Amino acid sequence: MSKKKFCGILILLITISSSFVVFQTSILRTDTRLVPALSPSLPFDMKFDSTLPVNITTSSNYFDGYNLFVLENINMATQQVVEQVLYITDMKGTIIYQKKVGSTTLPDVESYSVEFINSKTVICGLANSVILLNIETNEVVDLGFKGHHDYELNPINNTYFTLIIYQTWVDEEPVVFDIVREHDFDGNIVWESSTWNYVNLDHWCPFEDKFDVRVDLTHTNTIIFDDKEDVLYINCRNTNTFYKIDHKTGDLLWSQGQFGNFTLRDIH
Repeated sequence: MSKKKFCGILILLITISSSFVVFQTSILRTDTRLVPALSPSLPFDMKFDSTLPVNITTSSNYFDGYNLFVLENINMATQQVVEQVLYITDMKGTIIYQKKVGSTTLPDVESYSVEFINSKTVICGLANSVILLNIETNEVVDLGFKGHHDYELNPINNTYFTLIIYQTWVDEEPVVFDIVREHDFDGNIVWESSTWNYVNLDHWCPFEDKFDVRVDLTHTNTIIFDDKEDVLYINCRNTNTFYKIDHKTGDLLWSQGQFGNFTLRDIH
């Protein structure tokens, strides 16, 4: 396997105190439609008179908004997770909403991706499932499937994309890669596309990153669905490349990055 240039992924890592650690890789998105749902008209029991102990740094491009993320409360002596809590904060760190969403014993950071799908509902991955949570009513719906790192709504079909790890064997060595899979509201698989169809084995990262003892070929972290073009964009950490996929056919349209099929402009 050839050695190639490597580019890492941005990971949010914040130490809260000696017994709390934040370690989350979900995407943070800003949506102005959230403002009405998170205004002072929220029910009183959804507002919390406390602030997370974090340092806030702003720049000239600062604008007001909200942050959505999941924190793991870890017992540092035993390295076991006490609980996972979903938070919404304002830009000063003041807690607007919080809810316990998990209590796995071991850290499971790749599962706890969370994002808004409308002004009152978030989709949140858990250790063994994925849920829809209404932050106004606290109603929870289990969608009946599980993925890793990211979940993305298809608003046209009311379906959900996620990432699934799949294993194959090459020269008696186990290799894992990702399948982009789409589920309906009842958890049924309605579509999928395999990265094995367009990622070559020699694209594996030069640090020979492994998932346990297996070759971690793609390590896909992100899915973005464009409903206007009916295409998906995914990012594979271990190939340092973005891919655009046709949702109708599952075919690769183009790739951008180290193994892209067009030349990138070097701004430097």
